[in-house]
Parts: sequence; structure tokens; C-alpha cells
Amino acid sequence: MKSLGVNELQMGLINSIGAALMILTSFVAGPITDKYGRRKTTLIFDLISWSLVMFIWAISQNFWFFLVAALLNSLHKISYTSWTCLAIEDTIEDKRVYFLA
Repeated sequence: MKSLGVNELQMGLINSIGAALMILTSFVAGPITDKYGRRKTTLIFDLISWSLVMFIWAISQNFWFFLVAALLNSLHKISYTSWTCLAIEDTIEDKRVYFLA
């Protein structure tokens, strides 16, 4: 980022906005997953929050590209929630993955 002209203040702003949006998307992840289904939600939000974001980061030229990538990357909280529901609730008992907290 720095070599493309993004200064430290802008980098901090990108990280702060991204973190704030991750908190907000955590609250809406459940309702979105319930509305669209676990598999569909996982597919759509993984494509947006990982594949599309990697492409945007690869072609980034300035602060605005990095900001858009960070905003879209924050949507991964939605796909994480839907994937966790798939891994825990939508499998038969003997093949279920257990997460230790």
C-alpha cells in the first residue's frame, strides 16, 4: 500500500473501517443465512469476500481501491457464519465436525 501512495493515516482508516464493518456484518449474518440458505449464502459471500477482493487487491492503484477491497472483505463474517452452520448443523451425527472453543 505504501509503495502505491497510501500513507499511514489512510492505512489506519482502511483497517478501522474494515473492522467496524466486520462487527456490523456479524449482526446481520444470521438473518441473511436464514433468508438465503446456508449453501447459497456461503457460495455468494465467499466469492465476494475472497475471490473478488483478491482481484481488487491485485489491481489496486490507490487508497480507494484498498478501501473497497477492505469493505468487501469484511463480508467474510457472513460466509463464516453460514459455513459454520453447514459444518455443524447440516451433517449427520457421525460425520459432524466439532469446534472446541
